[in-house]
Amino acid sequence: MRRRWRGWWRRWRRWSVPIPEDLLAIMACPACHGTLEERGEALVCTACGLHYPVRDGIPIMLPEEAYRPDQGEK
Repeated sequence: MRRRWRGWWRRWRRWSVPIPEDLLAIMACPACHGTLEERGEALVCTACGLHYPVRDGIPIMLPEEAYRPDQGEK
């Protein structure tokens, strides 16, 4: 039994949980207040181009955690 549950957390973290459309519609970029769209594992601001990572299904909407694609993720 114990062996079967080993590693479940790593497998669960790989699942991409989509952000509900109604929530995404009211969210805005904290840096420029632009609209956001979901692309892969990040929310992308359509105005300034900042990418906000989504970790464990939770968007990290801190400007300090945002990155640009040419800089890579922090």
